[in-house]
Amino acid sequence: MGDFNGRVGERRTPWTKHLGSHSDHRTPCNYNGNHVLELCAEHDLFITNTFFQHRASQIYTWYRLNNIMVSSQIDFILTRTRMRITITDSRAIPNAGLDTDHRPIITTLTTKKERKPKKYKRQQERLNMHKLGDDQVQAHIRSTLNDKLGSINSTILTVEEARGTFKTTLLDTMKEICGTKKTRGKHRKATAWWNEDVKDAIKEKKRLYNVWVKSKNEEDYIKYRLARRHSKKVVITSKEKSWTQYGEKLSETCKTSPREFYKKDARSCHDEYTLLRVGITTGYDQTSGP
Repeated sequence: MGDFNGRVGERRTPWTKHLGSHSDHRTPCNYNGNHVLELCAEHDLFITNTFFQHRASQIYTWYRLNNIMVSSQIDFILTRTRMRITITDSRAIPNAGLDTDHRPIITTLTTKKERKPKKYKRQQERLNMHKLGDDQVQAHIRSTLNDKLGSINSTILTVEEARGTFKTTLLDTMKEICGTKKTRGKHRKATAWWNEDVKDAIKEKKRLYNVWVKSKNEEDYIKYRLARRHSKKVVITSKEKSWTQYGEKLSETCKTSPREFYKKDARSCHDEYTLLRVGITTGYDQTSGP
């Protein structure tokens, strides 16, 4: 970029790749202008402030001090041709107020946002707490835990040793019955209404959809429509059952432990209720799609 003292003239071959159609057309190309164009061709450059249409005062970059009617375009910003798509504007500033007979040129370009490398967190092994919602699993854990704790002689243990033994036995029992799963980062809360029935219905619906897309048969389309209707019914039934269980749990908590009931965040309860009712009435959820 700078004062090249070269007039490049109007656009012409073989400089169409390097010289735009909005250059100074009043003055012909001079000796320095030819050097500028040869420089652009040699290094694969283009003159940015000749590719954008502006009024005359934003094209001319030099004015004679004692006669402002004499002007020309001799200041340029040259850029690599491969960056042409990133340049959005280039023009002279007519009223910069500088003590010089030249006008500055401003070029606007877009830059790619620097991508930060992803930080992969180490996998963590967690208990599969989702299985605790099953009453049979709870009963199995309770009976197994009683058997294991009954075989331990707690009279010879201190308070801290008894606490550590109970904690270890409880975690081992839950790990044995519930199993574990590996997660990264924050633990994602499981969807309350998602169960095996919903999973199987959605899976069957998507399978029949792919079959119909490939075959385009009327019979396959009818099977897909029936599967989609069935999956919607299963999802709505599961959501209603989940909401009923949630209400019963709140009612039981209110009777047995009012303090814990009022500690519940009212906003979170309202959000859960709203999302659940919207999902039931509209059928929009993470299983929506084909």
